[in-house]
Amino acid sequence: MRLLAVTSPTLAQNRMTDDLARVGEITVPGTVFLVTLTAVLGAVGGLVYLLVRRILPEGLLPRLAGFGILTGTAGGALLVHDHPSFDYTILQPTWLAVALFILLPAGYGVLTAVLIEAMDRQDGLLRRAPTAAVIVAGVVVCLPTLLFTAVPIAVALVVSMNDRLRQLWASRPVTVLGYVIYAALVFWGAYGLIADVVSLIRDTPSNAPLTL
Repeated sequence: MRLLAVTSPTLAQNRMTDDLARVGEITVPGTVFLVTLTAVLGAVGGLVYLLVRRILPEGLLPRLAGFGILTGTAGGALLVHDHPSFDYTILQPTWLAVALFILLPAGYGVLTAVLIEAMDRQDGLLRRAPTAAVIVAGVVVCLPTLLFTAVPIAVALVVSMNDRLRQLWASRPVTVLGYVIYAALVFWGAYGLIADVVSLIRDTPSNAPLTL
């Protein structure tokens, strides 16, 4: 957003964005909000990666690409808006705004996958540390985000400690369902992005159904 504030014309300066932030102004409340939001998204995204990792292709690079595609399309569809959104009509250049808000979630997905794979490999930190220490460290690190992550973390622990639930989780129907959900999210994200980009090019609101 700071980069777009610099590249945008004088007309955009000191005006309110779609998220009610003033262009070109850096504030303590705004910074705290941004740090908190990204911490929550980071924790949730890490859990999502652990959830979908089993259906991603084998190998580090394919996994990174697979999760980056998911976060880039679905995340991009949530962040990019159609005409006449302030962030994509007043802030300039429009192509830069769209590119940044697709690359940002895509890069986040790749970085999340890199960190988790590095810690969870055979000689990684998570493998070498005692289970209790990993749990305690995870709770401490994720403490500010537990409101959003407590339930999925608790469910994951219950599943990991129950043989039947682990077998159900590893079953073929659940795996196939995972592929379907992954494909649906990527398709929906790509569809939403295309609809928004077409809307911005035409300078008309999007009438495409099932988009945000």
